[in-house]
Amino acid sequence: MFFIPATAQEANRWASQISYLNDIQSIEQNGNIIYSLTDGKLFSYNNSDESIEPYIKIDGGNTDIKHIIYSSKHKCLVITRSDANIELLYDDKSYVNIPDLKNTTQNIDKTINKVSLYDDYAYIATNFGFLTINLSKKEVKESGVFNVPFYSILAYENKLYAATKDGILYINLTDNVQDFSSWSTLEVSIHYTDHTEKDSTFTDSEIRDIVAFKNQLHFFVPQKGIFRMENSTSVKSVLNGNGINSMEYTNNDHLIVLGTNVFWDFEDINKSTKINIDEITSIIPNANKSGEYWASSSGNNLSLIKLNGNSYEYIKRWIVPSGPVSNYPFSLTLQNRQLLVTGGGFYLDRMGKPASISIYKDSKWTNIYPGDISGPSGFISQDIVYAISEPTNQNHIFASSWGEGLYEFEGTKFQNRYDESNSTIEPIPLLNYRRVSGMVFDKSNNLWLLNSMVENIIKVRLKSGEWTQLYYPEIAKASTNPKNIVIDRYSNKWVTSIGDDAYLFIFNDNGTIGNTSDDKTIYISKTSNTPFVDQDGKRLTISAIYAIAEDGNGNFWVGTDIGPFVVNNYSNISSKDVLFRKIKIERESGSNAVTGLLEGVVINAIAIDGANRKWIATQTSGVYLISADNQQTLEHFTLDNSPLPSNNVISLAIDSHNGTVYIGTERGLMSYGGVATEGSENFSNVYAYPNPVRPNYEGSVTVTGLQTNSRVKITDLKGNLINEGRSLGGQYSWNMQNARGRRVDSGIYLVFGSSEDGSEGVVTKIMVVN
Repeated sequence: MFFIPATAQEANRWASQISYLNDIQSIEQNGNIIYSLTDGKLFSYNNSDESIEPYIKIDGGNTDIKHIIYSSKHKCLVITRSDANIELLYDDKSYVNIPDLKNTTQNIDKTINKVSLYDDYAYIATNFGFLTINLSKKEVKESGVFNVPFYSILAYENKLYAATKDGILYINLTDNVQDFSSWSTLEVSIHYTDHTEKDSTFTDSEIRDIVAFKNQLHFFVPQKGIFRMENSTSVKSVLNGNGINSMEYTNNDHLIVLGTNVFWDFEDINKSTKINIDEITSIIPNANKSGEYWASSSGNNLSLIKLNGNSYEYIKRWIVPSGPVSNYPFSLTLQNRQLLVTGGGFYLDRMGKPASISIYKDSKWTNIYPGDISGPSGFISQDIVYAISEPTNQNHIFASSWGEGLYEFEGTKFQNRYDESNSTIEPIPLLNYRRVSGMVFDKSNNLWLLNSMVENIIKVRLKSGEWTQLYYPEIAKASTNPKNIVIDRYSNKWVTSIGDDAYLFIFNDNGTIGNTSDDKTIYISKTSNTPFVDQDGKRLTISAIYAIAEDGNGNFWVGTDIGPFVVNNYSNISSKDVLFRKIKIERESGSNAVTGLLEGVVINAIAIDGANRKWIATQTSGVYLISADNQQTLEHFTLDNSPLPSNNVISLAIDSHNGTVYIGTERGLMSYGGVATEGSENFSNVYAYPNPVRPNYEGSVTVTGLQTNSRVKITDLKGNLINEGRSLGGQYSWNMQNARGRRVDSGIYLVFGSSEDGSEGVVTKIMVVN
């Protein structure tokens, strides 16, 4: 992968599932390696072997990158982020973090506007002044904290030039550049005499960029043009007009000017090539071949184009890492080793996110794009909130939307849209919305779904294709929006909602769908006669229930706006005594003081892995992994210590076959190779991977297919014990170290697995090659 993290074993568990389909903002070239920045996310393309790699950083993720620029001398890519962090990414894929500006406590505006290179230094223009990075020493050399915005900065002929709100400033590099009073003003606009009827005058404070091209300073004034200083008293026009958007000096001595649907390539002062390209967003000349350009235009991703006179042709096109459509994975559904991702969302009204569904299977992405949905349906579809496949046919997919009803697909092909014209789905009175949220299939392949803010919230599409609905007065026309519906092992349906008067509604239809006279129900809400109460009898002010998941013991974990709670399962709905139990943990080891687990924290999603451990996604603090006994925090992943692109984690899903945890954040999706899977019924399919273990492999070996909580012993061929422990669910992880903490020698190692009671067992082999 595209990083060197704190530990290789930890890093090998993470994989990027980020979408790179947005327009590319910046392109840099290093030989055959092309770096591309899109939506704040970085990937590289190797033009020789056509490999594509996303940038995964163990602390900080691949998000909110603002600028990239490549230093040929130091063989590194200089990266800046919106939080003012600075990174150096080297050709060997290692990186150095320079967090000084990000971490400073000075009361300054840290916004970074532009980065330029000169010899051993990277000069960074900021809203407070500038910062200089010594690329040889990999540290900050100096800073000019002037509280004057520097829009760009340039080192040229032993001087430092800056475009600022006060005009163009300069200073000798041998002077004290940190003394603002030592800087002088370079007058530019008053020397501009090359007026034409097409251009207008400008002021020095309007200049936003400076580059040195062919030994002359060039100035960029947005929407007015490019101007060249021929000498201290003469400024000429290079290009003018209100369609000039940017100016860049490339590392192979070209000046690129980007306009609206056009670019100019200056190879000399008075020699340029003009090419029209619709909606162009970034372009650089191919340093390896004249007449070619690495470019990006709307909908084409990274492309390689070749000039043909005043036109062009595509040599390569749509170069982009595989991934989902959206970087807002609102919901994740994993069935039969197929992950369904929706890129919508809902709020009190609409979020307005383009409708999309992404399908991840066998390590490949297949996408349903907005046009695939909107076109055949006749609607401009938005905000698809959940997707689910039929248990007996994973290609038969249903997707609920927060406005247009329910969609049906066969694979990626649109089949139908259901609303009041062809189903029991109802529109909200006086509003042109047909809001459908949570869905679940029962054992008979009937699809249960929730229809918001109508008389009959519970809708059912029967296996036969017919529709019916269930009326319950407790939730009829509820002012809150239903979010989730799940079915427990006793066929009870659990419905949760969000809104100021959120509720938990549990019902059992008694096997007579459509006839509610024999149904049993439980209704709990903040303002009802049966309010939310904890095990100590304390009334709880829960305003939203965002998540619900059944654990291995049959109890339900409920994620709310004030933390997680556990609600006991019910084989028979007869008691109204439903308690929202806090998980109480010691504040400090050995103390008698206790507190509620994640008390007061907004919980967005909960998932249970094969070892009955709880993965809990929060709105502001990343994701937690809680032990099976609920007393220990085993992991806490955040933006600062993992590749997660945001601390707002909005969705979770776990592949029970291999333990992979899919973590959806508001800035994109990541996957984490977990170590817990569902236990097998027997030992008929036990195997280890990777096997054989190749030289230089630094991760762990995984033994899978075990029974839950199996006893595992690893020995050499002489019977010497190397490692032992218990499986997490049906999976055991070995770091290839012996009891002394040293990597084992090359050879064959035996894995002995036995059931918890010792009645069954298995032996498999692992080959290690160093």
